[in-house]
Amino acid sequence: MKKTLIIFTALLSLSLPLAAFTIDPLHPSHRYFEIGFDMQAVATNNYFDANSLLVKDLVIDLKKIADEMPSNGLVVSAFVAAPESYWSLNLKNGFHLGSAYGIEGNVTGNIGKNLFDLLGYGNEDSTAINVDGYVKADVFAYYNVSAGVKLDSLRITVTPALFIPVMHAETSSMNASVQNPSDGSVQVVANALGTVYTFTDISAFANQTDIDREKIIHDAFSSVGFDLAGAVEFPLISYLQTGAYARIPIVPGHLKYTTSGTATLKYTADSLIDIANGDGESSTDVSDITYGTGNYYISRPMRLGAEAAFRPFGNWFSLNTLLGFGVQYPYTADYKFYPEYSFGAEMNLFKIIGMSASTSYLSQMFIHKINVMFNFRVMELNVAAILAGAGGAENIADFGSEFANSFNGTGAGAQISLCFGY
Repeated sequence: MKKTLIIFTALLSLSLPLAAFTIDPLHPSHRYFEIGFDMQAVATNNYFDANSLLVKDLVIDLKKIADEMPSNGLVVSAFVAAPESYWSLNLKNGFHLGSAYGIEGNVTGNIGKNLFDLLGYGNEDSTAINVDGYVKADVFAYYNVSAGVKLDSLRITVTPALFIPVMHAETSSMNASVQNPSDGSVQVVANALGTVYTFTDISAFANQTDIDREKIIHDAFSSVGFDLAGAVEFPLISYLQTGAYARIPIVPGHLKYTTSGTATLKYTADSLIDIANGDGESSTDVSDITYGTGNYYISRPMRLGAEAAFRPFGNWFSLNTLLGFGVQYPYTADYKFYPEYSFGAEMNLFKIIGMSASTSYLSQMFIHKINVMFNFRVMELNVAAILAGAGGAENIADFGSEFANSFNGTGAGAQISLCFGY
């Protein structure tokens, strides 16, 4: 044990001075010029996991679900970024220039806990109970330009971006009336009144009439918003690269058209057991669809935080951290503050073959990622597998349970990026 400690100390003492002269930036590039794309998709919830669902004989314990369901109910989330296409120029003196464009979207839905309490324990009398919920979704198209310079050991990057809010959808009211009469049957009537805000009028698409492409282009340009991102990084000590980042909304995007309607679901079953077995009768109806105009202003989330990369043995091994926060719907009455963090480790062999693992809470989702990198100089391929869990808990206990469940497969996703250059 003593010999091992001496050898480890000797290697560490040799590697630290080496790292002082060659430390990479927080997000190093592998080519002077490259073009590529990146795609990512994640879908998740905050309770039901793969271990309980992917079994030969599925047993649904409604009382157990009611007892363990978080206080904020069942949350379902999804995020898609597909694809981000980009090019970048990265010179030895630290000069950087590039641009990227793509589409990103997210959706979040919630079903109140009292529904699961009813399914688990029933109702003492035949009176109806009300179950609340909501659905929200956003889709943005964006184009940005990034420019960076190195001033001594200080790296500065600025990324202005234009974005078009393609659509924002939300339910202004969503509730279910549930009755559990003394005969043990269950009767559910659910109603959702929703509105979809879009940058252009979609009635022509729905009615299959002639589409005015010039008007769509005009509407797109008149709805453009603007935000400004930036990053500063520098080595705090010879083997610790640190930095700060921000994305500040400047001009919100403008959605001028609306589509609203009411969706109704009716469901009846003879008993709670029939619900668990998937037996029952249901019917759905969408009515009162109307098209109109409105004024909805929306920005991409604000982000502020700090990053660090600890490289005690040189650039081939890195411990990475991120700590910050985001604000969804900034500058509005619907703003939502949420934390962001990430912890990970990365190893690469001569920057040819690499592997990284990380656990994060980003965009209000738990994301645990394993990434493999193959870099053949003219081409680089990154493939990642993701375990995930929905966030949004309002107290520490529920936040902890959502974090634990996210390792059990309450959600999953994948990411792939491919670039070419030299």
